[in-house]
Amino acid sequence: MSLPPVLRPLSGALAGLLLLLSLLQLHGFSLPAWHTVIDRSPAPEVLAGQARWIRADDWAVLLPLVLAQGAQKPRFPETNDLIGYGGVNARVGYSVPVRNWVTLFRPQVWGYFLGQDIGLAWHWWSRVLGLFYASFLAFAILSRGRAALSALAAAALVFSPFLQFWSFNCEPLAAMMLLCFTAAVGIALAPSARGVVLWGILLAWAGGCFALGVVYPPLQVSLAWLGLFLVAGCLWRERGLLRCAGRPALRVAVLLAALGIAATACAVYLAQNADTIRAVLGTIYPGQRFSTGGELAVSRLFGNFLTLFLGSSWLRPFPNLCESGAFLYLFPLTAAAAIWAHGSGRRRLDPLLVVLGAFWLLAVVYAVIGVPAALARALLLDRVPGFRMILALGIADLAMLVVFLSAPPMETARRPGRASSLCLALLGCTGICAAGLELASGVDGASWLEVVAVSLAFFALTFPVARCAPASLGILALVSACATLWFNPLVRGGTDYLRANPLSRKVLELEHEARHPTRWLVYEDPALANLFRAIGVRAVNGVHYYPQTELWRRLGLERKGEAVYNRYAYVTFQVTDTKGEARLQLGTTDGVVMRIHPDHPAFRRLDLDYVVYVAPDRGRLDDAAALVWVASVGDKHIYRVLRSAAEGASEAPATSPPGASGSP
Repeated sequence: MSLPPVLRPLSGALAGLLLLLSLLQLHGFSLPAWHTVIDRSPAPEVLAGQARWIRADDWAVLLPLVLAQGAQKPRFPETNDLIGYGGVNARVGYSVPVRNWVTLFRPQVWGYFLGQDIGLAWHWWSRVLGLFYASFLAFAILSRGRAALSALAAAALVFSPFLQFWSFNCEPLAAMMLLCFTAAVGIALAPSARGVVLWGILLAWAGGCFALGVVYPPLQVSLAWLGLFLVAGCLWRERGLLRCAGRPALRVAVLLAALGIAATACAVYLAQNADTIRAVLGTIYPGQRFSTGGELAVSRLFGNFLTLFLGSSWLRPFPNLCESGAFLYLFPLTAAAAIWAHGSGRRRLDPLLVVLGAFWLLAVVYAVIGVPAALARALLLDRVPGFRMILALGIADLAMLVVFLSAPPMETARRPGRASSLCLALLGCTGICAAGLELASGVDGASWLEVVAVSLAFFALTFPVARCAPASLGILALVSACATLWFNPLVRGGTDYLRANPLSRKVLELEHEARHPTRWLVYEDPALANLFRAIGVRAVNGVHYYPQTELWRRLGLERKGEAVYNRYAYVTFQVTDTKGEARLQLGTTDGVVMRIHPDHPAFRRLDLDYVVYVAPDRGRLDDAAALVWVASVGDKHIYRVLRSAAEGASEAPATSPPGASGSP
């Protein structure tokens, strides 16, 4: 097992850089998007770029829950009492800082124990630098210790559209899978007993992180299969070293012990959180979302060759910008060049390349065509929609290119001929063009000339690959960086604004005056309720990570509305035109809308203290007998709930539209 000598200084440099950037409180999260939601004020914390509204998964969902952990007393509890009624289990779902052993397997949130802004910076840069480091290690093994090649491949992965446009939210899974691969190979091939044990410790920890760091089965299953293929292919290639490694009993014992520790951590986690996990698995979305593959179009698979360079109109065939992010896949060209080089006696065909090629083909068949349901269940792929294979395919694609570029030449080594390389490179451009023309069919006003021009421009990448030139990885990293570095902003801090803005100050003032924890509800805004948890105030709506049955019980919808609310969902309340009307409706797959007037009889059972109504003016609620206006901050109008008045509200019957859940 050969790792480059530069590994030790690189490890120190990356660790130092992580600490420095954390102390400087710099990060790339789009947290300043809250300025637009709250008061449309400037965001001085943005040093470069701009906050991305599309990254609501981060600024509106994950980060408020993370910050809520530090806003409670005691800090970092295992149950978050700021959501719904009775709180949510903070150990399950999103990865947040918790005073619990599971946090040992969630290194990305360790920084929050030192402060919120330091935590944000640590959270961001541990993702970026952690992925670079883990992929460098893995690519160093694949390339047999070629440091420059490994660094370029790691950079290409970090700058890939998929990672950048999703703001590295899947990094813990990708990085930990690569660390598991590295550690497994280390256990098999380390020359000393001490090395075997150290690699075993890394495997136990990385395995626990992969399983518990971010629980998202679609990526975990696909990446786990890739990891198994990587280990099998690498050991097949290094079978000579494996036979000579010695100490087989020690290696097997360490491997089993490491896997046993990770498995034990998973078992304890499942036992301690069984009720919550059953609730999540029982949801319509995502718990009962099953797949047999076939959801990924070829044009979407290779679309980044076009979408990154031809403007926003080329994103129309995709659900949104983030979903358009994939990789500049070079697998067909890499495979063709490797087969040609081997057949012409120029370069050996690496067994690992064969194994990775098999993974790529099988994964593409599943993602694009699909497989029988029984096979999908047997392989756990029924938890993986076809379009969620993109990350595993991207890592496999880079791994194949690294293996091909570092494959040893044959005894009569010659560089690939210019004519054959030219033909292969043009064939690669032709494939890009074909995918682009298919994509163009869904883009109004698209010109085939644009597709041809961009496809030919990629000759600058396909020709070096066909020539087996290591510079091709540098070109790939440079193209990816130029195409994606604009996306995530550079931000310094930003958490102070969440508490210091006029709306939050007024909310916290009312909370302090009440001298007891108050309960709030937000009308007409799907994101604003999440702000309350970030500043330590309870709100009944906002994002529910799993169903809050107590809320629906109080509304009389525990059973009648289960088909609608039983999901991960943005829960939005809207005011109805009539006081006796109450409807629960499904807006989107993850959007639930509860339409109810404050004077409806069921409203009093919510046991609220305050309501925030978001609208240009507050006239619509001025006649609500259950409310009294307190203050307005811009278009956010705060009302105190008069519970006695609500109890005396008219007992008018509720109505429910066909197909919706029943009335309270």
